[in-house]
Amino acid sequence: MSKQIAVQCSDLSKVYTGGVEALKKVSLNLEKGKIHIIIGPNGAGKTTFLRIATTELSPTSGSMTLFGHDVMKDKGAITKLIGVMPQQALMYKQLTAWEHVYFFTLLKGFSRTEARKETERSLKLLNLYDRRNDELYQFSGGMINA
Repeated sequence: MSKQIAVQCSDLSKVYTGGVEALKKVSLNLEKGKIHIIIGPNGAGKTTFLRIATTELSPTSGSMTLFGHDVMKDKGAITKLIGVMPQQALMYKQLTAWEHVYFFTLLKGFSRTEARKETERSLKLLNLYDRRNDELYQFSGGMINA
């Protein structure tokens, strides 16, 4: 059985204005179904790498694909495939869990019908379906980070 590649980078580089080199010719393959950790000291390029993966930032050179989709050419497909949990979570605590997930699913580009299905699926996956009508201010920090 061949290994499926989730993330593939080839000579990925990013140089910011002023010549600050955040990534220098990064090449890697990350397998689907495995847990991968990106670690390094401040300024190592971790956030830059993730910003390129989420299509928020363009590389200076090289390429990156996620599940076969080029991050620069197929942004719509990428945003439907991934989600990001920032260090400081953006939460609207007056919304219910269902409303919150539905809102962000719509922002990712899903149709209303797709968003409803994805919201239901996500809440069940996170074991929060029974709490879907509770407002987020009632949740613990761990539940919010789920």
